[in-house]
Amino acid sequence: MATTTPTNEHPRLAALHELGLVVAEQTPRGVRVIEARTLGAIAELPAALAHHRVHHLVRVLPAADTVCRAARVDNAPTAELLSALALLGEASLPESAPPHRRAGGVVPDLSADAKRGAIFTAWITPPPDEPDLPVEDETFIAAAAALAMLRAPSGLAVLCDRAGVSIVASGPDRLAARAIVEDPANHAAIALRVAETCRAVGASPASEVIDSHARLRLDAASRAALASRVEGLVSEQRWLDQYAVAIGAALAALSTDPATRSLALLRDQPPAERRSAPERFVEWVSVPRHAIAAGLAAAALIFLAPLGIAAARSAVLKGKSANLQQVDAQRAALAKQAAMYQQLETTRWPMTKLLGDISAATPQGVIVEVLRLSPEQGMMMKGTADSQEVLGKLQSHLNQTGLFDKLKIDRAVSGSSGVEFDISANVLNPTTYVKPVEDFAEQPLAVRLYGEAARNAPIVATDSGPSDRPRDTASNGAGNSSRDTNRDSGRDSARDSRSPAAADSSRSSRPSSGSGLPSLADVPPELSDAQIAAMDRTTAMKEMVARRRASAVQGIDPGVKARLDTEVTKLQDRMKAASGGGTT
Repeated sequence: MATTTPTNEHPRLAALHELGLVVAEQTPRGVRVIEARTLGAIAELPAALAHHRVHHLVRVLPAADTVCRAARVDNAPTAELLSALALLGEASLPESAPPHRRAGGVVPDLSADAKRGAIFTAWITPPPDEPDLPVEDETFIAAAAALAMLRAPSGLAVLCDRAGVSIVASGPDRLAARAIVEDPANHAAIALRVAETCRAVGASPASEVIDSHARLRLDAASRAALASRVEGLVSEQRWLDQYAVAIGAALAALSTDPATRSLALLRDQPPAERRSAPERFVEWVSVPRHAIAAGLAAAALIFLAPLGIAAARSAVLKGKSANLQQVDAQRAALAKQAAMYQQLETTRWPMTKLLGDISAATPQGVIVEVLRLSPEQGMMMKGTADSQEVLGKLQSHLNQTGLFDKLKIDRAVSGSSGVEFDISANVLNPTTYVKPVEDFAEQPLAVRLYGEAARNAPIVATDSGPSDRPRDTASNGAGNSSRDTNRDSGRDSARDSRSPAAADSSRSSRPSSGSGLPSLADVPPELSDAQIAAMDRTTAMKEMVARRRASAVQGIDPGVKARLDTEVTKLQDRMKAASGGGTT
């Protein structure tokens, strides 16, 4: 569609209809006719154009060479209106017509619903076999479009040219434009076509148009409107038959509305494409002096560019090589460290570190019954938590370590002894440093359970020897307790891994005196099997810790110690039964 916004660079132009030539220009009051003449032959056209220094020629296409459609479009800003015209023209005009041979634009029209009349035309015949004319810009316009510019907004206009008839009529809410192949001498057929067109738009045909046999037929309203818009117009019918259609073409081409000027932008050939930068350079370098300058510049570039690039590279390399030895040493050290870490991650994990990190991340109220760590399967943990809240806290603490990836709770079943859970995760970076989430060294589990009175303290015992002097047996007592704890924890670790809470509970006790450990006089009383069976898990743990600590006191009677160890074993079994069979 030739509906791009043209620039009105030539206020003076020439319009040609058959051999009738009109030279006109745009004025503030409308269009002024400078000259109207009839050419003897098309060969006289170049001289006439040169005489008036005209650079733009608009030629009128006969009705038999065009296809015409009419519609009403919503009034809109220019850019949006041009886009709408292009889309409507593409939809309503034949696809065989290329874009440069299609045009659409608005024409003078009365409308009560804020719509504008639009005409769409297409050039469907081959271009005329004529020599090129000496004009910078040659465009074409359909006869129906030029005829629409002559009529009044609500008028009727008919043109009979060489082998066809063009009709433009307006009704109360419709616009019709027709290009009909009809014998111009068949006045009865033409009158019938005009009457049909008027009925189609809901208008009454003007008698002066129906009864006239002139080439150009305008109703009275159209003649009056044309005389007011065109300066130098001659009202004689013969003059109008010869030049009025060319004046209509000039009115369209000189219009200040781009949506109307687009009607006169049909072209014989596609518009010249914009040349690319290489094409413009080739044209520029084709001038000899430009070619010499370009050659000298290229030669200088060929010889000087490598020198400049080499100097720049040398400066960059000198700046970067100042600390090259130090950088090499750092790189070698980093490479060794990275290789060591990679070897550790792929072949062997620091299990003690991982167990410590997991232990520090296990909160109070969680018993870890099974803990597996392997490079192939990652981490798997089974145990019991006091509540769902404690289980969520465990999951949060494990995520905070940064050791694991894709950590998830595979199973969480609430029961009488708590929430049994299974947790799995991928070990992301086993060698990374982990800040402890729970500091069981600063605040052991016994202190958390029983208060500060349960914190371990040195043991001072009285020797039964002759001297009766007190001596410090803290190291011996601690050693015995450590050996006893190691023996029990070694037996339990054969089955699973324990959380810091469970491990600390095996080392702590309920203090009964200011020394922090029970004396010989504070030996717990004997428990029957019925009493042990009636205990819950927490009570059994407290009694077990008390008896284990009492059994570790130096100088205790061997029979009492054997009784305490037996009760510890029974209490451990009771704790297992109370927690559902897991290791404490």
